[in-house]
Amino acid sequence: MVHTVKRMVSALLAAAVWAVCLTGCAGSEEHGQPLSLWFYNRREQMLMTGSALRPVRYTGPETVADLCGALLEGPAESGGLVSPIPEGTRLLGWRLEEGELTLDLSQPYGDLVGIDLTLADCCLALTMTQLAGVEQVRITVNGRELPERDRQVFSSQDVMRSGEAELRQVTACLYFRRAGGEDLGFERRRLQLNREDSAAQAVVQALLAGPQEEGLEGLLPGDLEVLGVRVERGMCTLNLSGAFTQHIPDSREEQLLVVVSLAESLCSLEEVEQVRLLVEGQRLTAYGALDLSQPLTAVEP
Repeated sequence: MVHTVKRMVSALLAAAVWAVCLTGCAGSEEHGQPLSLWFYNRREQMLMTGSALRPVRYTGPETVADLCGALLEGPAESGGLVSPIPEGTRLLGWRLEEGELTLDLSQPYGDLVGIDLTLADCCLALTMTQLAGVEQVRITVNGRELPERDRQVFSSQDVMRSGEAELRQVTACLYFRRAGGEDLGFERRRLQLNREDSAAQAVVQALLAGPQEEGLEGLLPGDLEVLGVRVERGMCTLNLSGAFTQHIPDSREEQLLVVVSLAESLCSLEEVEQVRLLVEGQRLTAYGALDLSQPLTAVEP
C-alpha cells in the first residue's frame, strides 16, 4: 500500500508538470499571458485534485525580484497549498545571462534534502521560467551550488523528469547533543527521497540542518560541506570539506560527541554498518585526540 501511494505521488507530480508544460510555460511568453506562483498540494488535497503542484495567479510586477519574492512569501490563502521553500528564505541576488536565470538564496534553502529539495526546485523552476527571456534556472545558496543535486540547472523538461522519479521514505535516527548536557540524544526522522537519492547523504545533510525537536543542539560546523557519500557492502565513506578539521573541539569529550553523532546516525540506516571519514578526499586517521585509523561503527570509536 505504501509503495502504491509513493508511485501515485510521483505520477501526480509528473501529471502536474505535463500540464504546465502544455499550458503555463508555453503560453507565458505570449504578451499579456498571466503568470502563476507554483505551490505544493497537501496530501489530502493532492489526492482529491489529482495534482501534486498547483498554480496560484500572480498579478504583481513581472520582474525577477517581485515574482521570486512573492513565491518565497508562500500562498496568501492556504486552500490546501503549502510552500516547500523553508520559511525565512530570502533572495540574496540574481542574474540573467543567455536565458539562464541564477537565483542566489539564503541558507534555509540549503537545509532541504531529498524530495523536499526536489519539490522546492520544481516550484521555483516552474514559476520563474514563465518570465520572458528565462529558459532555465540555476539555484545557489549563499553563492554556492548544492552538491547533493544530480543537476544544477533546471528547465521545464528537467522538472518533468524529476516528477517521474519514484519516491521512497527512509527512517533514520539523527543524533545531536542534548541541550546543556554532555551526551547525545536522538530524534527519529522520516526522510522523503527520490529513487536515485542517497539516504546516507540525506542523513548527513539533515545533521547539518540541525534538530527539529526541542532540547537538542547541532554539533557540526555551520560552514561544513558534504563533498561526497558512497555506500558499498555496508561501508559508508563520507567525504567532508576542510571545515571539519578546522573546527575541532578542544576536549576529547566534545570530539567524541561529534564523531559518534555521525557514526550513530549513519549506522541507523539499514545499509550502513561502518563509517569511514575523509576530509577533502584524504583519509582521516585522527580527530583531535581520537584515533580514527579504523572504521567507525554504532559504538564509541
